[in-house]
Amino acid sequence: MRWFVCILLLGGIVMAAPGGLPARWPAPPGVHTETIPFPLDFAPQVAFHGIEEIRFAPGFRKPDAPDWFTYSFVWYVNDSRQLDVKADLTAYFRGLMDAVAKEDHLTTRAWPTWVEVGEVASGFTDEPTTHAVVHTWDAFGTPGPLTLDIQVYEPPCSVPDHRFYYFETTPHPHDPAVRHLLDRLRAAFDT
Repeated sequence: MRWFVCILLLGGIVMAAPGGLPARWPAPPGVHTETIPFPLDFAPQVAFHGIEEIRFAPGFRKPDAPDWFTYSFVWYVNDSRQLDVKADLTAYFRGLMDAVAKEDHLTTRAWPTWVEVGEVASGFTDEPTTHAVVHTWDAFGTPGPLTLDIQVYEPPCSVPDHRFYYFETTPHPHDPAVRHLLDRLRAAFDT
């Protein structure tokens, strides 16, 4: 429950469930949801306007769980600016960990945050997908180094001048149960 409060505090005003996301994205049982408006209080350098819709795996806050720190999120933005995967994810995770650390009176930037980016071939319906690896630290729990595997998709958006960016995030990309949950979440996202 503490992560819910942290995200609520970091995100500022949390919007109600329909919150403006023009897509259906039901959450399976046990998956926690959040909606946070842009600009993000903890990462104002991610210069978008819109919302971030998040789906947290049941074990998100449990370091011993196979789905620890596993979540998917969608940025629904109404900006012409393209996503800069490296810069935006660096600012996002650096800001998120620093804000949580400050709230919990931990040393900020206990480990540096950096992002490696590479392209992969598949996506929602053959649109390009980007693979990123985020090297950061876990201010939420352990607090130790954290390496996250992130798949970034740009699913089609029927709203003019708007975009979806869909992110799958986990430190356990090869765990079959984690992969199944992430695949279920992505399949449930109905644009």
